Amino acid sequence: MNKQRPSRTAYKVALNILALGAKPEMAGVMPPGIVEATAQLLVASGAASANTVRRYRSARMARVYEAFDWMMPGQFEAFAERKAFYSPTGDDGRPNAGPLTGLVLWLLRVGGEPWLWSIRPDELAPFLKTVGWAHAPELESATAKHGVEFYAVALKSESS
Repeated sequence: MNKQRPSRTAYKVALNILALGAKPEMAGVMPPGIVEATAQLLVASGAASANTVRRYRSARMARVYEAFDWMMPGQFEAFAERKAFYSPTGDDGRPNAGPLTGLVLWLLRVGGEPWLWSIRPDELAPFLKTVGWAHAPELESATAKHGVEFYAVALKSESS
């Protein structure tokens, strides 16, 4: 069995995919077969047991995710169709976490979750277009920045 583990973020994303798959309305949003493929990969890699996968694929787990939606409104269901937050790139080309960027990057790297990517606000719309999404500023709130993160809404392009 493979001894390598996915990052905590990748693991959380995979579990989110499983829980979203328990919601019938997500069938038209998520790529066909993604839930089953995710379940198989988690078990085959040893990252999750069959029991864990079964639990996360339940309507009960989807309700648990929805119960915590107040912490980051819309993040559970938006996961399948919108990306809400992103962090900018500083003038030096590194991710920008404000005055403590160096410390934050080091802590993430040491914790096994290196911060590998960020984008400047003016580069967001062209980038999204290249990957089949469209920036939707009309859906954004009045405040575009929260701490060191920017808030933006992107929707899957109709042609994708």
